[in-house]
Amino acid sequence: MPAQAQLGNLRDRARRAVENVTGRDDARSGRRLSDGPSQLEASRAREAAERAALEASPERQEAIALARELMTVFFAHRDQLRDLDAGYVRELSEEDLARIEALEATFPTLQAAMLPLAERWSDGEYDEFWLNVEQAFRRMEIEDADYMEVGATFEGDLDWALRTMTEAIADAATYRREQAAGEVGTLRFQLETLRNEDDLDDYDLEWAARIRDQTDLALRYDPSNADLNEMRAETIELVAEMESAFRDQIATNRWPGHAGGAPTQHARAVLDYLRGDDRWGQRGDGYEVLAVAVRGDWRPVKHNLLGQVIQWGLPVVVATTKPSWRDDFGAAQLYELTMLAPEGLPAPQRPPFDAGYHVGLSNQFVALDRIPNQ
Repeated sequence: MPAQAQLGNLRDRARRAVENVTGRDDARSGRRLSDGPSQLEASRAREAAERAALEASPERQEAIALARELMTVFFAHRDQLRDLDAGYVRELSEEDLARIEALEATFPTLQAAMLPLAERWSDGEYDEFWLNVEQAFRRMEIEDADYMEVGATFEGDLDWALRTMTEAIADAATYRREQAAGEVGTLRFQLETLRNEDDLDDYDLEWAARIRDQTDLALRYDPSNADLNEMRAETIELVAEMESAFRDQIATNRWPGHAGGAPTQHARAVLDYLRGDDRWGQRGDGYEVLAVAVRGDWRPVKHNLLGQVIQWGLPVVVATTKPSWRDDFGAAQLYELTMLAPEGLPAPQRPPFDAGYHVGLSNQFVALDRIPNQ
């Protein structure tokens, strides 16, 4: 066969081979194009069915319902939960204790909201159970939007709310213990200082009562504190001893009366002055000025540069009382005063006593029935 004819045959074979291959590829491609959309739709349908089944599952619906209930409770008490700071020791007070007690009053409600979640997904354990709940919610593909109210603003999620509520319950007990323990050193120091006081007076009794009351307040924070319970027993015993000694003092002391030769005619002027003074008879708390005894003659209290007396003072003892002394002990307190006459040269020895007075050191108590009526 001529070479030209052979070349033509080769060309025909090559063309037919290409056409055969192209035809088969077109057929396969056509089948893939026709099969492709149906497989994709089937995959999407399966995913949608699985999602619908998940969303309709009783477990997921239960979880969302419980989460909504818990978040409602959390939002209702969020400010109280935030206000607790167990690491910061505040001053003990009725107000602070009331704040903690109000928070603790919410704990049954908080626990009732948390318990179903703990029992369902964490074996009822509170200690870090929110981690198990979080894992369960992630498995069920529950998002914040599934249980949060529309429009709610909240810097956290269910996990954060559970942790905050759980820690608040634990921190309240810690806070109580820390508050009470922080008061032990101060109260112990005050008690020992008071025990070493030499001169017993009403201030010491009031001081002892304050220590007792503060100890009682600290024990209301933590009744189990051993140091506070020990100090309370010591304080009660000390108060009883001090009151007994105070009553003995009252029974022993006497009203001194006027001194012989004293200018007693000025006693009424002193009494009237003190009863009208806002630091004595006009205090407004039931404080009374009962009597005055002139305890001596006029004394010089001020001199000029030449050594001349320009002011005289009259020594007196004044008896006073107030409701706590009168009602609890039937007693009056005695003060030594030096009433100041007007200044001048020559200096007068007479009222008025508008210049005031100097207070002495005497601080005795006397039975009321020994004070004269004036």
